[in-house]
Amino acid sequence: MMSDNTMITVYPFNGSLYTFYESPHLHRLDNGLNTVGAENLAPLNLLSHASHPHYDEQGNLITLGLGLGLFGPKYKITKFLKTNPPGLLTDCYQRQVSKTCSKIFNPSYMHSFSVTENFYVLIEQPLSVSVTAAASAMIKGRPLSSALRWDGNTDVKFHIINKKTERKYPIKFVSKAFFFLHTINAYEEADHLVVDICCYDSPAMMDLMFIEKLQTAQTDENYAPLFSGRPKRFVLPLKPVPPYHHDQVTLKRTDACAHFIDNNTMVVEPSLIADVGCETPAINYETVNGKSYRYFYAITSDVDADNAGKLMKVDTWSGHVSTWQEDNVYCSEPVFLSRPGALKEDDGVLVFSIIWGKPHVNMTGIVFVDASNLETIARVHFNLSGPVPKPLHGCFVSSWDFIND
Repeated sequence: MMSDNTMITVYPFNGSLYTFYESPHLHRLDNGLNTVGAENLAPLNLLSHASHPHYDEQGNLITLGLGLGLFGPKYKITKFLKTNPPGLLTDCYQRQVSKTCSKIFNPSYMHSFSVTENFYVLIEQPLSVSVTAAASAMIKGRPLSSALRWDGNTDVKFHIINKKTERKYPIKFVSKAFFFLHTINAYEEADHLVVDICCYDSPAMMDLMFIEKLQTAQTDENYAPLFSGRPKRFVLPLKPVPPYHHDQVTLKRTDACAHFIDNNTMVVEPSLIADVGCETPAINYETVNGKSYRYFYAITSDVDADNAGKLMKVDTWSGHVSTWQEDNVYCSEPVFLSRPGALKEDDGVLVFSIIWGKPHVNMTGIVFVDASNLETIARVHFNLSGPVPKPLHGCFVSSWDFIND
């Protein structure tokens, strides 16, 4: 049986907070962070569940999971309706869109996905889950990480699914192998689909997150380079024009390109957004998710940088990077809160938690900075009775949101 330790992400929905990890199990919290229930989405034919869902303009929850089809595993995009009064997720279930896995016995590991105005964007990477190894691990009580398989000779496949027709786009888009955890954003522009992703050459860095590896990280010369992922932009031409052997990308502000390699398959080569390592990217979600945008915010993944705990603002148009940093301070995922009545994309506040390195390991804090210039607005510190672990993901929810949902 898969673990029900839902410790990766937390998202608000229907007047509750839901905690996720890559299983069909979720936990529901109230506004006091008390666990009020557990839910299992297996009855909805979901064997696993990505840690990062999306919301549509009506506030419905869109998730990505893996289920069983007649001929093997299928990727499942599931919509849960925002209801009044709130109900269990299984009660809010509306429908699923299915996509057959390219490799029946080795479905891709998917931690996140993207949405645009008209499409769901599933990125099938070469890190896969061996169905037979996963079954064996569950029977023998081994961690499911033992079922992960990496094939660097396999292309990444971009599956573009029309929201209305639920059909896959007829052109096949592929890219040279890369590994990712987090998409940044995606949008449509001038008959192109733009997909921004925090990319790594391989998933080797995941093996370095085990306790025994962390204990020797500072003396391991191979440790830091494996974390040096970069934000990249993939541009998928939706309406190619002759001559088909030419670069089909005509958008400005990008060096990304795309070429046909046969009548139905196009190879896309990304451009580098900025030469910095980025993780846990955040955007002005309510305003620009699935739409053309300019800025995203992230923490650094360059563990050998001058400051390995800094927070960054990245301008996707120019590649310019601004930073917020303090000595011996490590930031969590930033959360963007738009200013009421804002007219600019970056007119708002970033909220993130911080911890300190030795000797102040019992301290933590919350920082509020101006998203336009990263200047500190306010902060609060806490002294706790024990060491504070480094957080990755979080969210902001006001009591008002709970009252009005």
